[in-house]
Amino acid sequence: MIFLKYNDHMEALLKAALDIFPESIQLYDRNAMAVYFNNAGLSTMDFPHNEIKHKHVLELFEVDADYSTVLTALRTQNRIANRFSRYKARNGTSFTTVNNAWPVFSDGKLLGIVDTEMNMEIIKELSRIEDALKESRLQVNQFSEKSMENFSAESVAMKKLMIDAFRAAQKTENLLISGEEGTETELLAYGISNTGLRKDRPVQVMNCAAIPEELQEQVLLGTESGNEDERNGLLEKADGGILLLEEVGSLSLHAQGILLHVLQGDSFRRIGGSDDIHSAFSVISTTSEILSEDLPRISHGQQRCRGYTG
Repeated sequence: MIFLKYNDHMEALLKAALDIFPESIQLYDRNAMAVYFNNAGLSTMDFPHNEIKHKHVLELFEVDADYSTVLTALRTQNRIANRFSRYKARNGTSFTTVNNAWPVFSDGKLLGIVDTEMNMEIIKELSRIEDALKESRLQVNQFSEKSMENFSAESVAMKKLMIDAFRAAQKTENLLISGEEGTETELLAYGISNTGLRKDRPVQVMNCAAIPEELQEQVLLGTESGNEDERNGLLEKADGGILLLEEVGSLSLHAQGILLHVLQGDSFRRIGGSDDIHSAFSVISTTSEILSEDLPRISHGQQRCRGYTG
């Protein structure tokens, strides 16, 4: 009884682990009969679990038998990697996916196939995140040497602004920099982050206006099933350094809540993850919008600084 109870417990844990992944995960026996689909696999095909079990892959999908990822892996007994596929489920749903299949052996005997399918819509979302992060990294590289010493101020207003900025650079408190559109508040933010107590700290940049609201959570938290760059979100990468949020007014309320919890010392988890992660960093935010004064603020208008407005 103890043995059976232990195995039931393990089965529930394994199913829960498979259901975490956003990819469709499908298990087939050596005869290409369906054994198990995770939640992503069931939901995308609108199949209840009792309708897929013990059905042949060709009963479930309208696909050429010679091209089927599952059947090819069974036939060759080799891994099939990154196969682009278009097909239909028997319920009429069409798919465009990137498939991988692995044959599973025990004592040299083929047991079956593990097949994973990533929908192209998920791939497009990941690509959009990657493009936004690449843009942020380019900005970091472009302004990595920009410090307050590089700025000059001639007007009284700019001199006062520089004094305030130098003072802010000697602290590690969270900071909000506001200015009308076109005043290049980001230049001032990079200058502060590369000056004084902040100058040796790593900087992670998120352009909130460039990342759709539905993807902001993933960019901040990371995702357990992504590659190394996607797995570690910006909150994790910013540990010990600075998180620079450009156009923070475009950060969704949900993402704001996540950020607030982390700044208050609470832990977070990657999307699909189970490990608690703690991260300590300071935030420099910029905005061209009028926001409530919840953070220490350097406010500046359209003053000029050696050809830059800011």
